[in-house]
Amino acid sequence: MPAIAGLLIRSKIEAYAQDPQSQANDVTVREAALRVYRDLRGLTQAALAEKAGVSRVTLAEIETGRKHGSAVTLRRLATSLAVPLDDLAQ
Repeated sequence: MPAIAGLLIRSKIEAYAQDPQSQANDVTVREAALRVYRDLRGLTQAALAEKAGVSRVTLAEIETGRKHGSAVTLRRLATSLAVPLDDLAQ
């Protein structure tokens, strides 16, 4: 991850800690909701993939927008992140 992107994510995590309600409203075009939530939970792609029962490659492709992810996959990820499915299916 480029240093600037890492700083952006860290600043958002700090902001979300102050105002958790803002996290759903502050996802930019370049930051997939899935990645933001994963970062907020302190999970690596490998850790979230294992927890959700999906492959890390699939997770990476969904995060980067190369794939949309099936309803089953998105439900597993949402459950693993403890977020509403709608937040990932936007």
